[in-house]
Amino acid sequence: MSVPLHPGPSPHAGEGMLFPSPACGGELGWGQPMREGQATANARALRRSLTDAERKLWSFLRLRQLEGYRFRRQHPIGKYIADFACIEARLVVELDGGQHNGSVHDVERDAEIKQKGFAVLRIWNNDVMANPQGVCEVIAQALSRAPTPAEPRACRRASLRRRNARALRNPASAPRERGRGR
Repeated sequence: MSVPLHPGPSPHAGEGMLFPSPACGGELGWGQPMREGQATANARALRRSLTDAERKLWSFLRLRQLEGYRFRRQHPIGKYIADFACIEARLVVELDGGQHNGSVHDVERDAEIKQKGFAVLRIWNNDVMANPQGVCEVIAQALSRAPTPAEPRACRRASLRRRNARALRNPASAPRERGRGR
């Protein structure tokens, strides 16, 4: 399996991101880089139109299936939209097709995303389609270098149990109800 771990290409060589363009009648199209305010609306549109490779990889990343980390798909980071982003691990996973080979724009894009504190992992679409388990292993290796994900629900429950146990031992330390002051 050949999964490139280098900063590499994105959309069309040297062109901007996919966004509403007058040349396309306001539909998604290629043109100048988008402003930050456009990123959220464009990300929503891109979530509805995943490629086959994105759909396949998403089936492995969603619902904290990979090492317990939460991934977001088509997530805006600055003025760019990452294919997949793990905020906890500060990792961006980009899927690249053949049009991405040697794109100068992608190098600039990756530099800006890295400047925002994310590591960028580039994976070829055909690797996802041919060997999704191997791709997941590569992503897991990248995640192993990141901090362990927090488990907010479990932590919250443990905190409530400790507080309730303390209240049973010492009723004076029990939390008071709101709106009933002395």
